[in-house]
Order: sequence, then structure tokens, then C-alpha cells
Amino acid sequence: MGRIVHSALHTYETTVQRRVLTGLATLHDGLPKNKAVRLLEKNSGVSALTPLDAQSEPANLAPLKAAVTREWPMSSLLDVLKEASLRIDFTEAFKSVGAREILDRPAKAFADLVRDM
Repeated sequence: MGRIVHSALHTYETTVQRRVLTGLATLHDGLPKNKAVRLLEKNSGVSALTPLDAQSEPANLAPLKAAVTREWPMSSLLDVLKEASLRIDFTEAFKSVGAREILDRPAKAFADLVRDM
């Protein structure tokens, strides 16, 4: 049983390593040809990315905003989301895509609240 598991793990590890190396090679080979990416001379080759085109608004967003406005005419969807975040802290369920967050969540929530006033 132990040999089977060890063999399966080795096969999986080898497959993942191969996929990562292939992906890195594709990235390395494609960067110089990619017109949306520039490697800058400063800071050891920092990359500069061309901004992406704006995405279209999700189909359900307009009806959701309209429903909030009908229910609470003096409020917006953003106001409702901020209030919900302050009361039940639902934003804790979201994870940052960055390696770190500069502001802790309460400080960021306060900064966002003050900024939008």
C-alpha cells in the first residue's frame, strides 16, 4: 500500500513540475513578443502592463441597483453593501489576490467609507 501511494505521489509531482516548467517556458519565450508587456530597465527589469479594456457590466447588476433604489430611494447599492459590511463583516469571506494587504480590514473599511462621502 505504501509503495502504491508513494508511486502515485511521485507521478503527480512529476506531472505538476512538468506543467509548471512548460508554463514558465511559454511565459519566458512569449514576453519579448507580447506588445502589452514592457520590461523596464529600472529596478531589475520591472514589467509594465498595458491596461486591459473595461469589461461590460454584469447582466444582473442594473436590476439589482434598480431594486435597491426602489426599496431605499435615498441609498445606492454601494451604501447597502457598506452598511452590510459594517454590520455583519461579510467582506471577511473575500480573500485578497495580493500577497499582503496594506491596510487591515477595519482601517480599509473606514478609509473607503470616508472616501466615498
